[in-house]
Amino acid sequence: MLERPMISVEEARNNILNAVGPGGSETVSLKDALGRFLAGDIIAPHDVPPFANSQMDGYAVKFADVENASKENPAALEIQGEIPAGYAPTEKLKSGHAFRIMTGAVMPGGGADTVVKVEDTEESDNEVKIFETWPKHTYVSEAGEDIAAGSTPLEKGQRIGPARLGLLAAIGISEVKVAVKPKVAVLSTGDELVEVDEPLTPGKIRNTNSYILSALVARAGGEPVDCGVARDTLEETREKLAAALETADVIITSGAISVGKYDYLLAALKELDAEFLHTSIAMRPGKPNTFALVKGKPLFAVPGNPVSAMVAFVQFIRPALRKMLGARELLPPTVEAVLEENISTPENLECYWRGVAEFRNGRYHVRTTGHQGSHVLQSMASAGALIMVPAGKSAVAKGETVRVQLLGIEETF
Repeated sequence: MLERPMISVEEARNNILNAVGPGGSETVSLKDALGRFLAGDIIAPHDVPPFANSQMDGYAVKFADVENASKENPAALEIQGEIPAGYAPTEKLKSGHAFRIMTGAVMPGGGADTVVKVEDTEESDNEVKIFETWPKHTYVSEAGEDIAAGSTPLEKGQRIGPARLGLLAAIGISEVKVAVKPKVAVLSTGDELVEVDEPLTPGKIRNTNSYILSALVARAGGEPVDCGVARDTLEETREKLAAALETADVIITSGAISVGKYDYLLAALKELDAEFLHTSIAMRPGKPNTFALVKGKPLFAVPGNPVSAMVAFVQFIRPALRKMLGARELLPPTVEAVLEENISTPENLECYWRGVAEFRNGRYHVRTTGHQGSHVLQSMASAGALIMVPAGKSAVAKGETVRVQLLGIEETF
């Protein structure tokens, strides 16, 4: 039997992060870049906007011509012409004149420095009366006001969300260098598992972990590879592991890591000459938790209970995948929150309670989702946070401050 010295969550995470490193990069089209991690800094080749333009439909004027305008004493300006969006003016603005201008249109030269919105004007007989004015440069976007040429609007390790995709389009980047997605094999284990569309016969449960772990891999930025189910024999477990090692960069297994008669995973890994870095972590849920290097590839063996598997993923697998992708942030954001109920925990384990966090009255408040058994998937489905109780603390009272990981929050648009 493999010895299982328990180590702390921090030690386990350090083991893992020291064993993995950034992967390669590839160039993809902008249309395929959503959700990918930048493999290098982005340098803006030109200003955005590339020219001074109007923020409103109205009139481009010289501030000196309208600075004293009011309802009682409007400024009257001759209309010199019209500038629609998409066209550059060919004339410079004359003093005592105004250009009718549309939103996004190029500001004319000659000292035009302000736009008066159409609602503050009245036009007739090629003349416009200005009834109100605003400070100089009102409703004018200057060239480079958003992004200056030569600046670095995006940096290596940032994830491309919709806004960052738009930013890349704005500076004319049609292809972008991104981190290669690690291929992650997801292998469930157990004779008790049946597929989602199969009937439940006595003793059987549906294979939820394949769906859960594959979704978590995709959300973290990896490419999941479904390797099916290894039945409870040493031979099949070994064969499925060997096949996964051939197709993926990282392997995740669920179940079969305890000390039961039919738990063959660790034995199969030993036959594959796995280098075990740890096999047990002082945490709940997820205490039986193995990390090994097999043929140089990281393998994570998490418990079969879905909540344990998910908590283990957040604490260990997500950070590893994010490091391989060169991401700037490895763990979910952590905040302090006021606990709204009493909870008790095993003193020797770091515990993760599923919770719901809300921000009100200037700070976060958190409550549990109810039943905290590691088999209770509903408790995780209702959660938006993990309440972290450190080892050495057996109880936390209502009103105390706790540290909370916020789940499912995309770091950017």
